[in-house]
Amino acid sequence: MSRPLKKPIVAVLLSLLYTGLGQAYNRQPPKAVLFAILPLSAVLASSWVGGLHTFSRLVLVLAVVYSFELLVAIDAWRVARRAEVPSASREAVWLSYACLAAFLVAQLLLLGNIDYLGRVLRVRAFRMPSSSMIPTILKEERIIADMRAYREERPRRGDLVIVDLQDRGPFVRRVVALPGDVVSGSIEQGIRVNGQPLPGPHWREETSWLSSTTLAALFDFEPITIGHGEIFLLGDNYVRGIQPGNPRLNLVRLEQVQGKPLYIYWSEEFSRIGRPLE
Repeated sequence: MSRPLKKPIVAVLLSLLYTGLGQAYNRQPPKAVLFAILPLSAVLASSWVGGLHTFSRLVLVLAVVYSFELLVAIDAWRVARRAEVPSASREAVWLSYACLAAFLVAQLLLLGNIDYLGRVLRVRAFRMPSSSMIPTILKEERIIADMRAYREERPRRGDLVIVDLQDRGPFVRRVVALPGDVVSGSIEQGIRVNGQPLPGPHWREETSWLSSTTLAALFDFEPITIGHGEIFLLGDNYVRGIQPGNPRLNLVRLEQVQGKPLYIYWSEEFSRIGRPLE
């Protein structure tokens, strides 16, 4: 490789490895630190103003960030090809390297703490581990959830929620009953809230393959009155979304609600990518 090309190529590779590193290599400390800060700052700012709350906005933010990083790499190439080296003291250059290393460590620590990352970004990615929410969310689909949606307001009947089911981890469920509501179940009528059947696909269509004994374990239970500070949750796939023999396990405290699902960002069925969740 010829010497005139070696330095620009190294600068570009360093810039692609970590934003701003190419500028530090080119002896431009202020620009290196600024370029390293901007992408993460842009993502944080956009998340706090709702910039990640729809799939189209997510795509736009990522496009802007990656375009910026490409421009930073082009800038590193352009400066490295100059015959005149930018003037900067060795101490300033090494300080910029130290700053970039500190930024990288902070980002790795942030990515390693998912709960804290969700609080900082306001959104968090989840993988659907089961088929309990079919047809709304399929198994193994990836979703984005707003982790601050229910900080100031309570979930309403029909809302989707991310709920902490203690030792079983976070799950997506739908709110079907609120404090004061009465939930009952029977083999003949299925699950009813305040005497009214739940909306959506008829439960018999989803459970026609089950025996009467299994149906009784799932749907035959005494009326439950939802207490203060509690909500009753079900999966849209009733068979997978109710606890057989103990429907009270579908009762959760409001403080167990962690967030609100927003949209699907990845699915094996490409037509479902970007679908809002309601």
